[in-house]
Amino acid sequence: MALGLSNNSENQQRVRSFNDRYDGPIILPPAGGQPKVDKDKLLEWWNGLEARFRESQQRQQDRKATLQDQFQHGKKNATVVPSIAGHIKKRKAKPSK
Repeated sequence: MALGLSNNSENQQRVRSFNDRYDGPIILPPAGGQPKVDKDKLLEWWNGLEARFRESQQRQQDRKATLQDQFQHGKKNATVVPSIAGHIKKRKAKPSK
């Protein structure tokens, strides 16, 4: 396999699912056909996935840190988040049946 992985069904499924989820360059034909891809584009995309995963983790950590400082304010004890200059809306209660 061009990616340096062993050619087994588990790795094939992994690459196929990554291709679907992360806009990969592999063109998958109808059942029974061979997938088509330019090797250089495939390697560039595959090597870029690690950077995408790191960015995603960093954004998640930043989001948690931003929303960490919260406090109750006002008569109705609304939750205020100063770092985003806003508040958290309370969900509407479900109507009783």
